[in-house]
Amino acid sequence: MSSDWAKRLASDKKQQIESRQLQQEKDLSDRKMLQAHSGKMWEAVCKAMDQAAKQLSNEMNDPEHITAYRIGPQLVLIRRKSSTNQYPVEFDPGTWTITTQDDSYCLKVMDGNGVAWGHSAGSEIYTEKEVAQIEVERVFKSG
Repeated sequence: MSSDWAKRLASDKKQQIESRQLQQEKDLSDRKMLQAHSGKMWEAVCKAMDQAAKQLSNEMNDPEHITAYRIGPQLVLIRRKSSTNQYPVEFDPGTWTITTQDDSYCLKVMDGNGVAWGHSAGSEIYTEKEVAQIEVERVFKSG
């Protein structure tokens, strides 16, 4: 003889277990996707920062006003004629995070299985070019 409350309780527990398993599978899939894309996404940010620095320097008629130098997992934006002229931009492949002096951006899995840079403190999503422009602008305005 089975009672309704026992059936309901057993059914609820089964759903919890299935839900937890599905979430674990999704988390594993997301980690694999982030790992697979993180290197090329970081490379794209570095390239975009170099291009943004060159564009701004050309507009200033000073080819080296802001330059981007790559040093391993770090990119350094250098602003000439500034008292604080070095601005490190670091990428941590273990956490898929870019850290700058003022901000951080984390690689996130998007709906539809794509990846994008998200602001670590909010829900904003950025392209590599947008991250680059934000940080080059910040360096430009700081001096």
